[in-house]
Amino acid sequence: NRHFYKLVHHVEEVIRNKPAGSDGTRTWENVRNGIDRKLTVTATTNTDGSVTYDFELDVKSTGDFVKVMSGSLTHSGPAAADTTDASATRVENKGSVTFDFDAYASVVTSERARGQIADAFDNVRDPAHGVKRQADITLTNFLPDDDDAHGPRNGSYHWLREPGTGGLFSFQDTVVLFCPSNSNLLAANLTTVARWYKASDGSVHGRSDSMATGGQIAQGNTWIGMTCAQGQTTAAPAEGEWLMKDELPSGDSDQYQILTSGVSPCDPVFGPVPNQHDKLNDYDFSQPVTFPGEWQ
Repeated sequence: NRHFYKLVHHVEEVIRNKPAGSDGTRTWENVRNGIDRKLTVTATTNTDGSVTYDFELDVKSTGDFVKVMSGSLTHSGPAAADTTDASATRVENKGSVTFDFDAYASVVTSERARGQIADAFDNVRDPAHGVKRQADITLTNFLPDDDDAHGPRNGSYHWLREPGTGGLFSFQDTVVLFCPSNSNLLAANLTTVARWYKASDGSVHGRSDSMATGGQIAQGNTWIGMTCAQGQTTAAPAEGEWLMKDELPSGDSDQYQILTSGVSPCDPVFGPVPNQHDKLNDYDFSQPVTFPGEWQ
């Protein structure tokens, strides 16, 4: 969010001014601290009645404008000012936006972040199902502004939530794992999937699974991690089971640790629990990620 705001705050500031333009296109522009900011928005009404808003933010100090943020949003359903009973109508806001920090740093020379972040989002309110919010984040050669020792990152993150029902979060990244021993702070390739849902008694049940290779993990081995939790209704419940293993090609483990608190902390609806001596119950990361009660 901190990095998004580096560009979004310019939008917040320029739209306080009166725009110029006509025929579905509006342009806002002003200068602050020596940076000229220009936001252009074009609205197009589609054949199904939805409206698509294409937008672009350009900045410059001297010379030509440089595009630093762009994307589109398509709105389906009544407008916010519509007097129609919105609760009985499906409303959807779907689109994407790309933030280009290489371009931004070419104008604002004090900027330290580099690379690009793309966000594809879809927010739906449906009378028959409720609310669904999801976002897909893609990092391309992204280097945050805090001198991350990993260097530029390429990764993807998928987040989906249905308030009152459940949700999921999955990502791929390169991270420094401290177990097995990693004195050289080598980065491994990690995939993680987290799922949760609200049970019939109102408590939250969740499970997270991770898999990593590379880095300090021996060639042919796989690092497997898992946690389970269930309980609280207003906050994330404490973990009830925790497993970590360094899995050999045979399925057995040369190192592992299991901690359990309580009775059956892993809800069977999320699938079998991995075993430290074989790979039969390892989570299948190739399958679609879902959670109980999710509507399609």
